Amino acid sequence: MSSGVVVVKFESLEVRQLLTAFGFSIHDIDSAQAAALPSMILADLNGDGSLDMLSKNVWRANDGNGSFGSTKLMFTGQLVDGLFAGDLDGDGDLDVVATGPENSTKDSPIILAWYENLDGRGSLSAAREIARYAGSINHYGRLIQGADLDGDGDLDLVSSRAGDFGLYENVDGKGTFEHKPMLPQGVYLQAIYDVDGDNDMDIIASVGNVMSLWENRGAEFIAHHLLNDSGTLVIEDVNHDGTLDFMLGGRKEPGLTWYEFNAESQTLAQREIIYPPITDGFSKIAAGDFDGDGDLDMAGLYFAASPSTIYRISVFELDGSEYGDEQFRAGESGPSNYSGLALEDVDGNGTADLVYVNAVEFYDAATQQLGKPVEFAPLSRQFYGTSIIADVDRDGDDDVISTDYTDYCYMSYGYCTKRLVWSENIDGRGNFVRRGELGHVKDFLDFQGVMSLAAGDIDQDGDLDVTFQLASQNEILWLEGLDRDGTFAPVEALLRGSLVDIVDVDGDGRDDLISFADNQLILDFKAGDMERQTVRLTGRPGSIALENVVVDWDGDGDFDVVALQTGNYIWYENLGSRTFAAARTIDASELEKLGGQRFFDDLDGDGDGDAIWTRGGGGGVVWSENLGGGMWGNAQRFDLPQTATQLIDMDRDGDLDVFDPHQRVWYERRALGDANGDGLFDSADLVAVFQAGQYDDWLTNNSVFDTGDFNGDGEFDADDLVAAFQLGTYVV
Repeated sequence: MSSGVVVVKFESLEVRQLLTAFGFSIHDIDSAQAAALPSMILADLNGDGSLDMLSKNVWRANDGNGSFGSTKLMFTGQLVDGLFAGDLDGDGDLDVVATGPENSTKDSPIILAWYENLDGRGSLSAAREIARYAGSINHYGRLIQGADLDGDGDLDLVSSRAGDFGLYENVDGKGTFEHKPMLPQGVYLQAIYDVDGDNDMDIIASVGNVMSLWENRGAEFIAHHLLNDSGTLVIEDVNHDGTLDFMLGGRKEPGLTWYEFNAESQTLAQREIIYPPITDGFSKIAAGDFDGDGDLDMAGLYFAASPSTIYRISVFELDGSEYGDEQFRAGESGPSNYSGLALEDVDGNGTADLVYVNAVEFYDAATQQLGKPVEFAPLSRQFYGTSIIADVDRDGDDDVISTDYTDYCYMSYGYCTKRLVWSENIDGRGNFVRRGELGHVKDFLDFQGVMSLAAGDIDQDGDLDVTFQLASQNEILWLEGLDRDGTFAPVEALLRGSLVDIVDVDGDGRDDLISFADNQLILDFKAGDMERQTVRLTGRPGSIALENVVVDWDGDGDFDVVALQTGNYIWYENLGSRTFAAARTIDASELEKLGGQRFFDDLDGDGDGDAIWTRGGGGGVVWSENLGGGMWGNAQRFDLPQTATQLIDMDRDGDLDVFDPHQRVWYERRALGDANGDGLFDSADLVAVFQAGQYDDWLTNNSVFDTGDFNGDGEFDADDLVAAFQLGTYVV
């Protein structure tokens, strides 16, 4: 930092006293933060002519070739279960409408809000509330659509879920909405379309399993019975014969059925059962011309109990007068019930591609087939996975290796791991790009996934090897690194026991493997071509915690081994030459009372390992200074999630940032007030945080450091300004 509070220039005591002068700006490793269950739509949010993916509160920009790798938060705070994009204020760009709980409590009110596209490039305003509904534990599944329902040339909105219905008129064409009770409560919106061809928009809605056409007559909507069934609906003239078609994934008859609409009698006639009734029915359907023959093919998402119990996507090609047999899609990973589904041309080649929330399948005109799924990083942060810092490509900066899981197993089975992936630190400043899976791992992992993960050059051939342990096995497995580009050999068994870490314990420049078996810590050393040397450290019987056991405990310049054992730290002093003193107990009863995971790092720069630990019940991350001789200073709290537990200078600016190995994010340490990260607290920061529009707003827990939450309580309010200004570092 060029001015303000420059931590690295202070002496150790001053550093300790001024740690509270900092806040933390959050950065994702390879996936943007998303909340609640996803709703996916495609819309050109940045005005570049290609369809972007909007899912939850995340925007995946399309590079024009159908690549959705870049993720960005559209907004924070509001949870999202419904999305719509349209020009609400008449300025020619697409704005975003979202609905979902105001916060994560089960009785949270449901908010309908819109976000103005301020520059036509996807910079969104603060939330502008349209409506507020009573919350319930079952608040998901709201549908939002927009259309000019009153014929005045602007977009009105309809928001609906089972039990309530809201029609909101855009009264000034600039996004001022008023509720219009033109349909009764209890109806559920299925589609908005000019069904009767009279140049105004009608509403198709259902009550239970009865679907009706609500004909738009200007001042009122008149109901006409259509069908004794309802469900997910697409309305298009799929075969271009001049007759409107209703494609229904039914509830009463839970298959996929093609109906034709008779405009004269305003009735539906069944034309074809595309897919017979199944147990759970189709949760989503989509229409698009993926084979380029001019008519509309269909895709549907449903639950498949066989051959495996996952949600699956099927495609049905319209060939002449009828749809062909099911073409099973979605590859190995599968979608989830909330994946979203679209048949749209996202790569600009004139044919529709199959898009769902975690992948796209491009249509290949040469083979006349959809290709293999090109998967994206999961949209939600992992809460039960694990990640490690490792220089995979040996370019001198910190990359990240992570356990990962597919979108269909992250809900109640958050621990299920399907692959190991790595993300490259592309500039050495903490900006990451996902590089892909570590080879040959996916088919080897079991459902319970990886329990521990470590990396180092254990065979000492100059590249990085990866070791891991499955939760269901007492065996350490490894992937031998074959080059510096993330290529690894197939999985092999390495040794029996529990994986602890890979660290150069003896300081010879070579990585050593630490494991735990038979109530012993086992240190495996391998020096050049010599045979492996093993040192076993035996402690006292009892429960041993194995996190971060290698630390310079006594500050003499070499690594000791420390393990937490039944309320005490067991210290094995490094005597040199790969020998260690007998176990000595250091009383840590005061730390033990606070509970949670602990590790050690030199937080205050005085050369010894301070204790950093997490406290349950929302207690966050706490550190205590190592005073020597088993004595500890008073606990000081960081305003961070309790899963953020590793200190590292991720952006190479000279201070320690915080890495969260479970949520796969890192927190950049910044001086309070420095919202834009330029090293100064000045007027530019105040402009930035107030432009974000979150000061004392109605959304709870929606602010981050970059939008004014300097004290880490989730809100931008007067307390944050007081905290920043009282330090006296504001630059005029």
